[in-house]
Amino acid sequence: MDEFYNITALQQLEVPQVSEKIKCYALNYINHHLMLVTKQDIYLYDANTRVLLRKMPYAKKFGALYDCEIKIKAVEALIMTNMWVCFVNKKSFLYFNEKLEFSKIYSPEANTAISIFAIQRLNEIITLREDRRLIKFWKYEYVEIEDTAQGDHNENKASPEFANAKKKTARKAIEDNKYHNFKKRMEMNKDEERSKYIQKKEQSFEINMQTKGTIQPKSGRYFMKLALCEELNLLVALFDTCEVGIYNLITLDLIDTKNFSNVQVEKEVVSNISSMAVDQELLYYWDDKKLIIYDLLQNEEVTNFNHGVHNRVAYLHADKSNPNGGLYLVTGENKLLVYSYATSNASHKFCNS
Repeated sequence: MDEFYNITALQQLEVPQVSEKIKCYALNYINHHLMLVTKQDIYLYDANTRVLLRKMPYAKKFGALYDCEIKIKAVEALIMTNMWVCFVNKKSFLYFNEKLEFSKIYSPEANTAISIFAIQRLNEIITLREDRRLIKFWKYEYVEIEDTAQGDHNENKASPEFANAKKKTARKAIEDNKYHNFKKRMEMNKDEERSKYIQKKEQSFEINMQTKGTIQPKSGRYFMKLALCEELNLLVALFDTCEVGIYNLITLDLIDTKNFSNVQVEKEVVSNISSMAVDQELLYYWDDKKLIIYDLLQNEEVTNFNHGVHNRVAYLHADKSNPNGGLYLVTGENKLLVYSYATSNASHKFCNS
């Protein structure tokens, strides 16, 4: 083991105009736009220049529209459509475009969830249920809202009551049509009226959402962590048993289960001794003794060695795309460790990249 690098020693850059605590964020790596979400506001930045592009006081705005408190719990960038999806109050979805124009709030989920993931290549969203026993897949589709004035004109023109009133006088036909429309409006409940008003006044697009399928773990397991490998259409799940399940993102079938640790661990400490990360075709598995790098494409281990780190690893991030890329680890003691391909070779040492 060469050195520990204190994460607080890295250069600290303040984000302009953000004074509140950041609750969640997402980065569109195509146009380099960064969305930051606080308790009250949404900020959209250029990630390269840190210039503020747009800001929305969403809590105040949505509180007035929906007569309730709106809490954004998570946000994901939708790269293929240049949009953002926010998980609201742990059960609902809200979509934004690059202008921070928004959809209505969709509430298709009855159960609370703890995390969401976006599958960029498939226009799908994954939610992990709060009890960690179910993964649900959602398919979404962007739909433009027709111009309101044109829509009203077409509606009046195509009214069946008016069109079928050939034997009535013009005045009687118009009166019947107005009375019929009035009755329809009176029959609408309060929520439908509010939704219609919000759509006309505030929304410029809609989203069609439907459930694609679900995944449940077998043999009483729980999902602890999830990672996507979109290059191979794989979902990788870490179970509470320290096993790793590999699922097909298309069929949602379990392809394989890996047991890298070969030990039984106590459930109350499992999250402290086992973690994983996926980048492109490589799966990184870390427990209290070993670091294992597994090639998902070749279905074989790349390397397996004792890391000698006795600190608890709270977070893993894998990034193979840069010249010194590798595995970045943050410990419970606020230390940053880096495993770098460029400097490791056969010695398998942690070093500064």
